[in-house]
Amino acid sequence: MTAPVSARQDGPSARGRHLSAVEVHDLRAGYGDVDVLRGVSVSIGHGVLAAVCGPNGAGKTTLLRCVAGLLRPWGGGVRVGGWAIGDLGPRDRARLLAYLPQDPASPVGFTCLEVVTMGRYAHAGGMAWSAADRQAAFRAMERTGTAHLARRPFHQTSGGERQRVLLSRALAQGARVLVLDEPTAHLDIAHQVQAMRLLRSLCGEGITTIAAMHELNLAALFCDQIALLSDGRVVAHGPSAEVLTPGLVRKVYGAEALVASHPQTGGPVVLPSLEGQP
Repeated sequence: MTAPVSARQDGPSARGRHLSAVEVHDLRAGYGDVDVLRGVSVSIGHGVLAAVCGPNGAGKTTLLRCVAGLLRPWGGGVRVGGWAIGDLGPRDRARLLAYLPQDPASPVGFTCLEVVTMGRYAHAGGMAWSAADRQAAFRAMERTGTAHLARRPFHQTSGGERQRVLLSRALAQGARVLVLDEPTAHLDIAHQVQAMRLLRSLCGEGITTIAAMHELNLAALFCDQIALLSDGRVVAHGPSAEVLTPGLVRKVYGAEALVASHPQTGGPVVLPSLEGQP
């Protein structure tokens, strides 16, 4: 099933038709005979920065892979921009949504700019990149602070540089929805903040971002909402002040935590509690 051209140009009229950019309903999925997601339902609006948080094995990556159309669920469904993501072919999915996996492949023999330009495949004919494609790729690198790496071989970059280059590739794709699996992994604190500020700024352009994150305080500081997963289910979903409470942190992570207020924003800051520790 091919999405019509109007679905690829998510302008004001399209946004008016679909109240949510991403809708996940009663999603059940897993691998082999192991069920991972057990009836997950979330709705993410247009221009929203949302975090998916939870302990290892909670189902964050599985949820993102289903949203990206890379894993067919056992039940329930995912709609992006009003379209059932599983019904779309790869090129049409790529026009709607860009996906950055947790451990992406590292292509050898390409410069960083060439890797970023690969994000334009949904708009180009094969690998025939136009001048506009290359310009879009370079602008994306400028936004992530990696333009100075344009001519460097991709495999000669550090882990943090590689992560920012791959984020550039997702931006160059020009999709209205970004699905990012731990986009701040391998980044130092300065580049973590830079990346989250960039994602925050994209909200003003109507771009929706769903990011799996382990850093609760970064999520609280920058995200509009947090979906807290545990054992394949959504335990809480909403603004950080409602989700990041000592009781919910204890329930989901099995850890005692103190929740203070950020001195600049007033939002929650999660601190480990030493109570009961030797």
